[in-house]
Amino acid sequence: METKQYQKNSLHWLRRYYQKCLVMQEVGDTFPASTAFTSVTAEIHEGQGLPYAPVKQVPGIPYVCLRIPTGGGKTFVACEAVNIGVKDLLQKDRALILWLVPSDAIRSQTLSRLQDNADPYRQSLDTNLGNVAVLDIEEATRMKRALLDSHTVIVVATMQAFRRTDMSALNVYKNNGELMSHFENLPAELLDIVEREPEGHFNQSLVNVFRIRRPFVIVDEAHNARQPLSFETLRRLNPSAVLELTATPNLKPQTVTEDGETYENPPSNVLFSVSAYALKAEDMIKLPIYLRYREPWDALLGDAIGLLNHLAGESRQEEALTREHIRPIMLLQAQPEYKDKASITVDVVEAKLKEFGVPENEICVHTGDRPGLNKVNVLDPKETVRFIITVQALKEGWDCPWAYVLFSVAQMSSSRAVEQILGRVLRMPKATRKKRDDLNNAYAFVASTKFDEAAKALKDGLIASGFEGQDADELVVERTLLPGVSLEPPKVPEGPVTTRLPDKPKGSLPIEVVDAVTWNPDTNELTLDKPLTPEQEEAVVTWAGTDEAKEMLHAAVNKRAGRSSSLPRLKAYPADNRVLFTVPVLALRQGDFFHQFEEDDIIERNNWTLSQCDSDLPGFIVPKEQRGIVIDIEKHEVTEKEEIQQRFLAEADHHQRLLETSEAWPPAKLIVAIARSFSHIGLTDAEMDIWLQRVIAEQEKRGITLEQLTAHRHRLFKAVSGRVKDLEKLNRKKIYETLLFGDASGTVYVTLANVFTFDPDKYPVGNRYHGLELPRHYYREIGAMNGEEVQCAQVIAHDARVECWVRNLERQPKLSFWIQTSTDKFYPDFVVKLANGKVLAVEYKSLDRSTTDDTKEKERLGKLWEARSDGHCFFEMVKGLGELSKIQNAINKATASEQLAS
Repeated sequence: METKQYQKNSLHWLRRYYQKCLVMQEVGDTFPASTAFTSVTAEIHEGQGLPYAPVKQVPGIPYVCLRIPTGGGKTFVACEAVNIGVKDLLQKDRALILWLVPSDAIRSQTLSRLQDNADPYRQSLDTNLGNVAVLDIEEATRMKRALLDSHTVIVVATMQAFRRTDMSALNVYKNNGELMSHFENLPAELLDIVEREPEGHFNQSLVNVFRIRRPFVIVDEAHNARQPLSFETLRRLNPSAVLELTATPNLKPQTVTEDGETYENPPSNVLFSVSAYALKAEDMIKLPIYLRYREPWDALLGDAIGLLNHLAGESRQEEALTREHIRPIMLLQAQPEYKDKASITVDVVEAKLKEFGVPENEICVHTGDRPGLNKVNVLDPKETVRFIITVQALKEGWDCPWAYVLFSVAQMSSSRAVEQILGRVLRMPKATRKKRDDLNNAYAFVASTKFDEAAKALKDGLIASGFEGQDADELVVERTLLPGVSLEPPKVPEGPVTTRLPDKPKGSLPIEVVDAVTWNPDTNELTLDKPLTPEQEEAVVTWAGTDEAKEMLHAAVNKRAGRSSSLPRLKAYPADNRVLFTVPVLALRQGDFFHQFEEDDIIERNNWTLSQCDSDLPGFIVPKEQRGIVIDIEKHEVTEKEEIQQRFLAEADHHQRLLETSEAWPPAKLIVAIARSFSHIGLTDAEMDIWLQRVIAEQEKRGITLEQLTAHRHRLFKAVSGRVKDLEKLNRKKIYETLLFGDASGTVYVTLANVFTFDPDKYPVGNRYHGLELPRHYYREIGAMNGEEVQCAQVIAHDARVECWVRNLERQPKLSFWIQTSTDKFYPDFVVKLANGKVLAVEYKSLDRSTTDDTKEKERLGKLWEARSDGHCFFEMVKGLGELSKIQNAINKATASEQLAS
């Protein structure tokens, strides 16, 4: 399974956070989990870091959240995160993992996939962790100590298996003879960790096994597990860290009442959020959602069937092109049977489908009384089902990427209910963009006479699926003309037509329409009291301020006149209009061919060896006290209140080490373990073994024993990996200099024969710019900027010589413009296409970073890109706000020939 870029970014920042926790702990920071969170989120957002909200029941441990919307592959990210937790945070060969899910249906589904050796999820675990055992809660109550000593054990369970006020009713807290081996010959220090009964004895229970082993806890759909009792349950389990994965984290403190007591629940510590645009850029979801609304409902159903038939034809053409089979499916949401009014029930909808000529074998009803989905596999190519009728949610865990159309006559009042069915039509089949463009979108038909109501229901459903509010606003699009849907000739309305404008026009209502329309500035509603003359229509449409308002008024005057409102949606952005935006890249020439200069070009020339390198490990020490967290409760001398005190001593690691063998590994075994702990491309196993023998001998000369090296092998792995990377970096720098600036630089070109092209459909923006309008941006959305970068963007956006520009996104190698440095990729902050076709790249650095080695390298590289472009490309490094004029100077330079001609 290919790891998507947003998944890589999520995991990158998680690893960065765990590593930062260890660094802060090493330097004696009092609250490393908190300090690391603020520090890393400052890096992510390129500004001020976020505050950390500790959970008082489990203070001191890293407790963070990755926010991934529905359809983003949370389970795969969780599998990869297990490895990061074990290796980067716990620094162990293996660990006990508790994987908590919200329901039995999700538990069964997760277990099935994690226990299947052929499943990509399980393969991820096996590849990263070696020996892995996946157990359900019943199997865990019978596991032996030997299994935990030899495998990474993942226990998949629901929170309900551990969570109850009366613990005596749950098996996990009960004495269990099957678990006796876990408590045999335990040192007194470990026996102090177990949870004891009031009489002083302890149960040989599964919970006490967890307490001893300090599990790394994954909480799937974590928004369901943030009640006080859930936090108390986690305290009883004594975790080493908690990682939440959810589409909808709690972002604000919440006051909750449980068992008559009021509690303040902290918000989730969202380390990294994935946006809808990131999922769309990776073809994970179908967007936008095209909305059609009208009444009566049966006419709307006819429209939806027409669209589905059109998609069926498109899917046959897709299969001819790509051999991918798709059977587009419609999900129909009926009304429950109301007692006091007529209802459009499942039976009514089913009968209407048959009236439209839909064969019975194409219809599946899934309700409590008729659970039809339990009997069919809709993804079987031989299956015939195209219409699935339900009332509320489909069965939990059911997934069908072939669902394209949502038809609803239900009252869409609950965002959660809408999310549960809307999420079914979002997933893209095989996470691959289709050749037939209509198969890349989702469609919703809502029986309503008001767009606002229908759109709000869908937008609320998207937000409940984990999308940001602004994403939802932009991704639900009204579309009157849909393929396969024939429009009836509109009738002239008998009464006034009212439309609500999205914003208030700045000018006064035109005098020529005052007797024909009524304007309510309080509600932004304009009522067309009678049909308008052509002159009045032009005046009122021109009066509207924005393009969106003009479009809505144009539709309203057409409706009032009885004309078809067939005006396509205005497209004000170059990407919407498919404007080509290409940027020549820094390329190497090989014969008659050019290819972009990248890291592989350095690696393949990096014929270095360790034989001449020193075998010392600068900075490697064996600490006298192991890292660990001790939580004490002490009384304040003045207030007499109990306060939680944190001290970072040897306890936690020491306790875990008591469970491991302390025998020294022979040098050969230690060398193999070190070599396997990190990637060392370009170095043979033989030379690595020889150098590692020298490394171990050097440490023994320093008085560090093999027993100490074995006990602290993960610290040793990190030190060796860092040393090899530093040595490799020095050699790569030499190759880089020779290739770009030395004897080999004659092979470096910037030419129109090799260009990067911005994809008009894919801009995986996460945090977005919110501020005054910045015209000419290539995409509708603009990536976030700090205050100084905004001023830089304003200079670019308001220059008439600019055709379009992009806020270039970092860590997007497939979708952003970059230039390879000696160690990583340089993404200039802004890429500008001028009206004359030339390209300007701008990098902004604040004064405090203007003289760093990184800034100097990027400036030198950018100027090389400019110099090799034969006057087509220009680069400016702007250092501080005092140099903003350099942008206009660069544009002047790029347009000098046009200015002379004029």
